[in-house]
Amino acid sequence: MASGLRRWYEAKVMAPMLSAAMFYAMCNAFSRCCPPDSVTMPCRCSGPNTFTVLTCDGLISTRQVERVASRVSSHSLDYGKFSMSNAKVMALERGMFGSLRFEYIQVKKSTVVQVDDGALEPSRDTLRRLEIVHCELKSFPFQNVSTFPKLESLSLHYNNLKAVPDYAFSQNVGSLQRRYHTLFVGSRRYNPGLKKVDLSFNKIAYVGNYAFYYVPFLEELNLRNNRLKVLNNHAFAVHVKPNNDMVLDLSHNQIVIIAEDAFHNENFKVLNMSHNRLRTFNEKHFRPLLVRMAVQLEGTIDVEGNRMNCTCGSLEWLLRMQPYYRRFVKGFECAETHKTLEHMTTWDLDCTHEGQQTHQEEDRPYLRIA
Repeated sequence: MASGLRRWYEAKVMAPMLSAAMFYAMCNAFSRCCPPDSVTMPCRCSGPNTFTVLTCDGLISTRQVERVASRVSSHSLDYGKFSMSNAKVMALERGMFGSLRFEYIQVKKSTVVQVDDGALEPSRDTLRRLEIVHCELKSFPFQNVSTFPKLESLSLHYNNLKAVPDYAFSQNVGSLQRRYHTLFVGSRRYNPGLKKVDLSFNKIAYVGNYAFYYVPFLEELNLRNNRLKVLNNHAFAVHVKPNNDMVLDLSHNQIVIIAEDAFHNENFKVLNMSHNRLRTFNEKHFRPLLVRMAVQLEGTIDVEGNRMNCTCGSLEWLLRMQPYYRRFVKGFECAETHKTLEHMTTWDLDCTHEGQQTHQEEDRPYLRIA
């Protein structure tokens, strides 16, 4: 009788406890696991133990996230992704994630207006991708990006951002308390891992001086469909040698003026300036870029949809260079004659020069042209 009771006790009581112990041992081995639904409500947890996803849709308060974070922290602090959509939440607030850490944070189709300083602090050493899209974001703490050493992708498209401030992606060393996992340039530090920034479909009318100076390894920057009219001095300058992998999309803006050093020390795999309001293909802006593209043997400057004035003063410099250079310019068309670069010569500009100085550039090898 006693042995029967012991077997019943082991089957009914001990077995579930042992199973739970084994479950949490496996979770601890992976450093993350999905807690029961009763713990995660009104959110839900899914996905494999190697990349668990905490999804919180339709929330009305960040307090709901705080309460969930408090409950699930006893199960695991590490999750692959946090996803929130269709939420009536005004801000990502400091403390809303408790001590939870994520590799990927995605917020979409919500009423988020701002991201408070420190809101993402728990994920400082784990965050690789941040996406706040189709929201109402009016401001973003760009200067804090440099404190996330593993961040590779930042997407803030379809929001209400109006400016990218001067020195946006940097932070003064003097204001920092932690100095590891980042690189320093002078009194500022930058994130060497950031490769992609998407700010398209906002209301950005201002990109500040040296805005991207401390994001030297950026491979893709998307600013299409904004309200830019002027590209400021050193707006896209970088502090290291030219990066031949850079793709910069400035298409579908209202750009009329480009400051002299807007692209200082930069090289582009693609510079898309199509569908703006450029009237001239200015030598001081584009000649250095073409020379670098020639050296790299690749690159594209897309100016389709701009009404270009084809005059001696604006275009002769390019036509005097060897035809090889023109292969890097796409979509160029004269506003009045509709002629394209590949079908143009200096004769089409009807230029007359007093003194008839010889242009030696036509005879030089293209790699030697400065």
